[in-house]
Amino acid sequence: MKKYLSRSFLLSIVFLFCVTLNLNAAFEPEYRFGIISRIVCAVLASEHFNRQPDAVKLSSELFDEYMKTLDPNKLYFTQIDIDEFKKGISGDLYTNLTRGDVTFAFIVYNKLLEKNHARDEFAKNRIAKGFDFADNEEFLFDRTDIQWAKSESDLDAVWDKKLKNDILTFRMMDRILLADTSKSSDTSKIQDIAKTSSKLTPEERTLKRLRTYRMYLDENEPIEVLEIYLSSLSRLYDPHSSYMSPKTEDDFNVQMQLSFVGIGAFLSNEDGYVKVEKIIPGGPAEKSGNLKATDKIIAVGEEGTVPVDVVDMPINKVVDKIRGARGTKVYLTILPGVEGAMAVPKVISIMRDTVELKDSEASSEIKEIKSPSGKMKRIGIITLPSFYLDFQGAYNGEKDYKSSTRDVKKILETFKKDKVDGIIVDIRSNGGGSLKEAIDLTGLFIGKKPIVQTKDSRSNIRIEEDEDEPMIYEGPLMVLTNRLSASASEIFAGAIQDYGRGLVIGDKSTHGKGTVQTVLDLSNLLSRFNMDLNAGAIKLTNAKFYRVSGSSTQNKGVTPDIEFESFLDYMELGENNLDKALPWDSVNPVEHEVFNDKIKDSLPYLQKRTEERQKQSADFNKLDKAIDLYAKVSERKTVPLNEEKRWQMYQDEKRILDEQKDFAESLIPEGMSADTDKSKGKDIYLGESINIFIDYLDFLNEYKASVKELANN
Repeated sequence: MKKYLSRSFLLSIVFLFCVTLNLNAAFEPEYRFGIISRIVCAVLASEHFNRQPDAVKLSSELFDEYMKTLDPNKLYFTQIDIDEFKKGISGDLYTNLTRGDVTFAFIVYNKLLEKNHARDEFAKNRIAKGFDFADNEEFLFDRTDIQWAKSESDLDAVWDKKLKNDILTFRMMDRILLADTSKSSDTSKIQDIAKTSSKLTPEERTLKRLRTYRMYLDENEPIEVLEIYLSSLSRLYDPHSSYMSPKTEDDFNVQMQLSFVGIGAFLSNEDGYVKVEKIIPGGPAEKSGNLKATDKIIAVGEEGTVPVDVVDMPINKVVDKIRGARGTKVYLTILPGVEGAMAVPKVISIMRDTVELKDSEASSEIKEIKSPSGKMKRIGIITLPSFYLDFQGAYNGEKDYKSSTRDVKKILETFKKDKVDGIIVDIRSNGGGSLKEAIDLTGLFIGKKPIVQTKDSRSNIRIEEDEDEPMIYEGPLMVLTNRLSASASEIFAGAIQDYGRGLVIGDKSTHGKGTVQTVLDLSNLLSRFNMDLNAGAIKLTNAKFYRVSGSSTQNKGVTPDIEFESFLDYMELGENNLDKALPWDSVNPVEHEVFNDKIKDSLPYLQKRTEERQKQSADFNKLDKAIDLYAKVSERKTVPLNEEKRWQMYQDEKRILDEQKDFAESLIPEGMSADTDKSKGKDIYLGESINIFIDYLDFLNEYKASVKELANN
C-alpha cells in the first residue's frame, strides 16, 4: 500500500493542535483526543478518494452511524433518547470534530453504560418471574432496519421476547448436545462437549451473557471510545477506511507478519456478531474441519472454563481471546451460517497453531477429455490462489525469489511441451495480492500492453503496463472466477475479457473490490512537528482501479461471459453488499486490440450447450435445490418462541440440511469451507467449465475449417 501526503495537507495540520475539553462523566476524553480527531478529519478530507466532504451530510450520517455501532439491534436507546441526543448537539458533529471536540461521543457512550446497567436489572427481575415456552409467539431477531422503540415500556416488550429467546436458545442447545452425545461414538467429541458444557441453567447463562457485555463496556479505555467514534466517521467515506487506536494498530501489524499463533480465519463484524469471512488455507481452522465461512462466533472459551460471550464485542477483543499459546485448544460457540435464522449454537474446538500467511503456490494438472466430435483434448489447468510475491527477496536481488508470474511462466512452458489444446486459469477465491504480479502475469497471455488504469484522489490517472513479460502462451484460454475473486484477480480477469483473449466463466460477478488502501501512522506524522504522541493510525482508500475498457472493477466486479448458479451469490458477499461502498464509474478507455472477436460469436452456442447439460445433470439439479433451501433459510427474520415448534422446525430443517450438506460443502471453494478433501465431492463447476471449454475448442475448429473451405473455393 502506498504512503504519501500532499504538501497542502502537511501545511494545514500545523494549525490543528489547540483544544481543551472537560466532561464530568464516567468516561472522559483525554487532551490528545482533540489532536487525534482533528488529524483524522484532515487526513480523510485531504487524502481519501472522496475528498472535500459535505459537512452537513457527514454530521447527519455520523450521528446515525455512531448509534448503529453502539446499539446495532436497537436494544438500549429509545426514540426519546435519540431526540435528546440531537437536541444536545451544539453546531454540527463533523465541524465539532474538525475543531477537536469529541464530547458527543462520550455523552452517548456514558448513556449507553447507564442503559446497559438498567437493562441488567430488568433482565434479573423479568427472568425471576419465568417464561411460558408453550405460547405461540415470534421473535424478530434482526432489528437493524426497524425504528427505535418509542418509549422504555415499548423496549420492555422487546426485551421480554429477547430474554425468552436467549433462554430458549440455551435450552435448545442443551437438547442438541444431549442428543449428539447419546448418538456419538467419537470419544474426543464427547470429551469436548463435557469440557464446555456449562453447569449453569439457561437462565443463569443468559444473565451471565449480559454481565459479560456490561463488563466489556465498563472496562473499555477512553481511547477505545474514540476509536469507535472516529471509525464511524471513517466508514462514511467507505467501508475499508477506519481509525486504529495504538492497540488496534499493533494487532494490525501482527496480522501483516508472515506468521502468528491463532486459528487461521479472517473475521468481520456484522450487526454485533463476529462473522467468519474466510478460512486461511493450511491453518488450524481448515485442518480441524469445524469452522466455515459465514459461521458466526458468539462465545470463546478455554479448556475447563465456561465460554465468554462475544456478541457486540469488537473484533480486536475477540481476536485477543481466540489467540493463545501454540498447542492449546480454544473452544468456540458458533452459529452455523448454512443454518441461517434457525441456527442453534454448537461448540467446536480448534488446536491453536502457527498460522502461515505465506500464500500457497500456483499448481497445475492436465486433464484428457474426449470432445463431442470424438477427439481427445488435453486441457491444462492452473490453480492460482493469489498473486504472490516475495517483496524482500525481489528487493534484495535474490535469483530465485518467489513470484506467481515466475511460477505460472514455468507451468506454461511445461504445458507447451506437453502440447495442451487449451488452458484454464482457476482464480476462484483468489483475493488478490501484488498489483505488479497481476500486471506481469497478465502479460504472459497478452504481451507488453496496458493492463489497468489507476485514478488517485486528485483524479490523476496512470496507465499501468506490462513492461517485463513477453507473451508466453497464445492458445485458447479460459478464466474461472467466483464471488471471492477480488482485487488483483479482477484486474487479471478484466484484462483477459477486454482484450478478447479468453472466456471468463464463473459466479454472477466477482467481488467488486476495485479500490486501493493505504495506512498512515499518525504518531510518525505528528513527530514531523516535534509532537511525541501515541496517536494510532488511519487506514483509508486513496485510489480506484479501472479496466482498459474504462470500466471500474469497483462494486460491479467482472461479469462473466457465462455464469453459474452459486451459493456465494446468496451469502451477502461482495463489495455491493457493504454500506457506503464506493460506486461504480468509468474513465476514458485505453486503446487496445481484440485478440479473438469470435468469443462473442461463440457465446449463444456455448450457453445453449451448458444449459442442456445442466438440465440433465443430477448434480446441478441437487445444486438448484440446495441453493433454494439456503435462500429460504437466509431470508427468515423471525423464529418461534414456542419450544416444541422451535424444536420441530429445527429437526425438519436439520434433516433437509443434512441431506444437502455433503453435496453443498463440496461446492464451496477452498478458503470458504474447511472441507478440502476433494474425494468427498465433485468440483462440478470445474467439470462443467471443462465441458464448456471443449465446446469452445470445437467451435473454433469448425470456424477455422469453414474459413479454410471458403478460401479453397
